[in-house]
Amino acid sequence: MLLDNWWYSIPRKQKNTPSRRRKAKEIEVEERKHLQTPQVQVTREKTTKKTSTKRKTGRSKKHDIDKLFEEAYEPMLALLSLTDDLSLPEETSKQIVREIVEMIASEYSSKPSIDAILKKAKRNIRVLYEYVVSKLLETLDKPTPEQLEYIVSHGSKTLIPEIGKLYRLALTYKREDLIEQLRHIWNTHGPKGMVECPKCKFNAITPENSCSVCGHVVTEEYIRRALSFTDKFELYVKTASVAELNEVLRYGYVLVGEKGVYYPRSPRARLENNVVYPIYLISSEISKITEEINSRELQV
Repeated sequence: MLLDNWWYSIPRKQKNTPSRRRKAKEIEVEERKHLQTPQVQVTREKTTKKTSTKRKTGRSKKHDIDKLFEEAYEPMLALLSLTDDLSLPEETSKQIVREIVEMIASEYSSKPSIDAILKKAKRNIRVLYEYVVSKLLETLDKPTPEQLEYIVSHGSKTLIPEIGKLYRLALTYKREDLIEQLRHIWNTHGPKGMVECPKCKFNAITPENSCSVCGHVVTEEYIRRALSFTDKFELYVKTASVAELNEVLRYGYVLVGEKGVYYPRSPRARLENNVVYPIYLISSEISKITEEINSRELQV
C-alpha cells in the first residue's frame, strides 16, 4: 500500500515509464511531420518526380533505339553492303547495325528520324566500313572467300594488325587479287622505311631480318644490297667524326636506314628513319675506318 500511495503522490510531469517515453516520442515525430515547411515537402516531391522521370527517360530512350534499329536494319544492311552472299550470322549483322544506330543517335539531343540516321551514315560511310570490318575480324575465326573479299575491299588501315593472317588466308583461297590489295594497303598505311620481302613483296622486313607478314627470313647480305649499304658506308666514313668512327670500331657494327649510315648510339638514326638495321662490319670495312682515322689530324 505504501508503494501504491507513493506512485500516485508523484506529480504528473515526473512520471516517466518506458511506455510513456515511447508514446511521447511518437507524438514528437508526428508533430515534426506537421511542422515541415512547404519547401521541404515540395523538394521531396520534386526529387521523387525527377527519379521517376529519369526512369521513364531511360526506358523511353531504350524504346526509341529499339524502334530506330528495327526501321533502320534493312536499309543499313544495304548501305553497308552486308548482303546475303556474305552468309554472316544474323546475330553478328544485328549487333553491328544496332551499335552503329546507337552511335549515330547518341549525337542528337532528341530522337532522330530514320532519314537523318541514314544520311549521316552515308556521309561517314568509309569510317563505318572500317568499323564493320573491325567487328568482323573480331567475330569471324576463318572468313569465307566472300567475307575475306569484303574485309579486304573495305578494311583499309584497319587491316594492318591482321595483315599476316589475311595474307595467309588469301594464299589459301588462291586470291592473288586480294593479295595485291593487301600489299597496297600495307605499303600505304603500314610502317615506312622497311625493306621489301623477296617472297611476299610486302615492305615488311624487320630489323631482325624476318618478314612481319609471311615470316620469311633474309640474310644480312640481302639487307646490304636492298639499302645500297656500300655507297652509304663510304660516304659515312668520309663525313663522320673520329669519335664516331672509334665507337663503330668498338662496337663492330653500324646502323643503316633509308637516310644513311649511323654509329650505334646515334640519336639521329631513329629520328631520321622509321626503321634502322644493324649491319656488322667485315674486315675490309674495319680497315677503311682505321685508315680514315689515321689519315686525320683532328684530335678525338
